[in-house]
Amino acid sequence: MAYICEICGEQVEDELICSCVIESKKEALKNRKKKYLLINSNGEDLITALLKARQIDEDSQKFIEGKIDGLLNNTFLNEEKAISIILDYLENKKKIGIYGDYDADGITGIAVAISILRKLGGDVTYYVNNRFTEGFGIGPTGVEALKKENVDLIITVDNGIAGIEGVGKANELGMTVIVTDHHEPNDILPNALIVDPKQDGCTYPNKEITGVGVIFKILLRVCEKLDRKNLALKQLDLVALGTVADLGALVGENRVIVKNGLMLWNWDKCRLNLKFLKDKLNLKRTVTSYDLGFIYGPILNAESRLYGKPEKAVEWLITENPKKMESLCSDLVKMNEERKSNLEKQLVISDSLVDPTKDFFFIYDSCIEEGLAGLIASRIMDTYKRPTIVLKKDSNNNVKGSGRSFEPFNLKEALDNVKSFLLSYGGHALACGITLDESQLVVVKNILETKGLQFFKDKDIVDEVIIDGSLGTHHLTESFIDLLEQLEPFGMGFKRPSFIMKDIPVRDLLILKEKHSKFSYNNINFIAFNKILERNNDYHFIGYPKWNIYNGRKKIQFVIHHVLDKETEICELETSTE
Repeated sequence: MAYICEICGEQVEDELICSCVIESKKEALKNRKKKYLLINSNGEDLITALLKARQIDEDSQKFIEGKIDGLLNNTFLNEEKAISIILDYLENKKKIGIYGDYDADGITGIAVAISILRKLGGDVTYYVNNRFTEGFGIGPTGVEALKKENVDLIITVDNGIAGIEGVGKANELGMTVIVTDHHEPNDILPNALIVDPKQDGCTYPNKEITGVGVIFKILLRVCEKLDRKNLALKQLDLVALGTVADLGALVGENRVIVKNGLMLWNWDKCRLNLKFLKDKLNLKRTVTSYDLGFIYGPILNAESRLYGKPEKAVEWLITENPKKMESLCSDLVKMNEERKSNLEKQLVISDSLVDPTKDFFFIYDSCIEEGLAGLIASRIMDTYKRPTIVLKKDSNNNVKGSGRSFEPFNLKEALDNVKSFLLSYGGHALACGITLDESQLVVVKNILETKGLQFFKDKDIVDEVIIDGSLGTHHLTESFIDLLEQLEPFGMGFKRPSFIMKDIPVRDLLILKEKHSKFSYNNINFIAFNKILERNNDYHFIGYPKWNIYNGRKKIQFVIHHVLDKETEICELETSTE
C-alpha cells in the first residue's frame, strides 16, 4: 500500500515518511532559533567583566598570567600510596608497564610517563590497545603482553576505572596495578589502587583534569621527592596538547597547564619531535590552543582511527632518534589527510541516515569506520542538537559505537538506564563508548529514543549566542588586540570573547572560493567563512577581532561568525554581582 504526500504529491510507501517531510524537519533542526544575549558590563573593565560573566572567581592579573605556581598543591585520593609504590619500583629497578589509551590524551600520557620514568632510571615499557579488536581500557590481552615482558607494575593512563576484567587478569598473574584515570566510575570498581578525581571520596578540586594531567601531577610529585621537578615541568608541551585535544576545560589548573605548555611550544623549548611536526606543517605563526585542538591533536589521533593501534604515534613521541622522528612524523601527517578524506565521505552517508522525527539519533551502518564514529557523532550532534550514537559491527561481530551529547542531556545517565542490555559502556555526560550484542540493538534504541522523547517534550531548543560587548572600528586598536591575545588559551570552558559590531556597510566585497566573503571598512579587514554577503548592504556582525599575519605582515581582522539583520532582537544579560 502507498499514500500520496500532501506536501509534494509524491507516492510514498505505507509506514514510511515522505523524504520531503524528513528534509523539512532536518532543516528546522539545523536552523533552530537563536537568542542573542549582550552582556552588560556595568562599566567594568573588559577583563573583569569577561571573568565575571564566565563565573570565574579569580584575580584578573593572575588569570592572565597563568603562572606555574597556579598548579594545585592538593593531592588525589590514594596519590601518596601510588607515589610510594612508584618510588619503590624505581629504586629496585623492577619493570613498569604503562597501559595507555589510544587517543591523544592517552598517547601524550604514555609519552609523558615514559619520558619521566626512564630519565629517573626506570625500566619502562608500554602497551596500548587496538581500538578495533580490544576496545577501550585495560584488558586481558594487554596485561598478558606486559607480563611476557616481565612487567611487575602496571600504571594505567587515561583508562582503567572500568577495567574490571583486565585488572582481574593482572591480579591473577600476581601483578600490581595503579589505575590513573579521569573518567566517571561505574558502580563496581576494579581491584586496584585507583587515582581518579571523580571517584567517591576524592577531594581534589580539579574534576576537569584530563588523563595526561592526572599522570603528570602524580609524576611531578615523584620528581619533587627526587629533587627533579624540572624534569616533569619539561613535559608540559605534551600535557598541554593532551589536555586541549581531550577537551579539558581551560580554567583553573588546566589553564595553567596549557598556558605554560604553550610557552614551551612558542619559545622553541618543546621537544624535538614536536619541532619536526611544526616544520613539516610549515606553520610559522604563534601556536595557540586552537592549533593544539584542531591541527596537532587530530594528527596524533589519526592512526588509531584508521588502523586501530597508535604504534607510530607513541613511538614518534618517545624516540630520541631524529631520523626516526622525521620519518614517523611524515607518516602521521599522511594518515591524517587520509582520515579527513574518509570522514567527509562518511559524514554524507551518516547524515542521510538521520531520522529527525526522533529526539535521540541512532545511526547504524556497515560503511562507517569504527575509528571515525565519535567524530561523526560529534558533527551530527552539533548540526541538529540531538544526542547521537553512531555504531557499526566490530571485528567480534558485536555492535560498537560512540556517542555525543550536549548540556543538559546527560548521556552517561541515559546509558545507565540500559546497562543491563550492554556488554560494556563508559564515558561521561557528553561523550560515551558502548558495545552490545546485535540482538539487543532494537531494545536499546527504543529505550534511548523514548528517553529523548521525554526529555525534549515541550522543550524548544534555542542556541544562546553570548556577546561579550559592542565594538566600533575605533575600538580595534593594536593595544586592544594585544589585550585579547593575552587571554589565550581559549577553548572548552573559556571561549574566545565574542563581540557585536553594528551597522557595518559592505561595499568592496570579494567572494573567495565561491563561499567566503571578505571586505574592508575603516582600514579593518572583515572575513566571513562559509557565508555569502550582499554588496551595498549594512549588517550587524558577531565575531571576534584578531591579528592576521601573512607574509610577515600583521593586520587587524574581524572574523564574522553570525550575520544579523538590523531588526534582529538583542537582549541584555546582566552579569552576576554575587
